[in-house]
Order: sequence, then C-alpha cells, then structure tokens
Amino acid sequence: MYVLTLKEGRQPTTWEETIHLLPLHRTNRLRCLLGPGGKEGQQDFRWMENIMLGEHQTNVILQGEITTEPAATLYAYITNFSNLTP
Repeated sequence: MYVLTLKEGRQPTTWEETIHLLPLHRTNRLRCLLGPGGKEGQQDFRWMENIMLGEHQTNVILQGEITTEPAATLYAYITNFSNLTP
C-alpha cells in the first residue's frame, strides 16, 4: 500500500486528468470543520479513482485547507487504497 505526494507539474497527465474529471464526481467529497464550530478553519477532501499514472492506474486525493489566518493550502496525494469513501 502507498500514499505519495502528488506535486503539480511532476505528473502533468495525472494532474490534468484529475482536474478535468473532478467536476464529474461531485459526490466524492468530505468537509471537516476544525475546532469548535469550525472556528479554526475547515478541510475539504475530494477524490478520484482510476486515474492514469504512466502505465498504471492510481487514486488521487485532494485536500484543501482554509485556516483562521488568511491562508488556503492545497495538498494532493496518490494512493493505491481503493473504494475511497468519506
């Protein structure tokens, strides 16, 4: 099993396919509020399965984080964990 960081630009085909297919899979999402009542920010997760990575298929997880500071961060991971759900 693996979970690896996917950096924009390192696997351009994988990244482009993920961004292209993301709007078609609107139910693949989870929002977590940070701190009591979400006062410390929120994390949003989106995922896509069976995305091409070279000659292999992988699953992609995107994690967006907005904190109480005026800051937003996007993390992207690839994994062979399957049947991803909230």
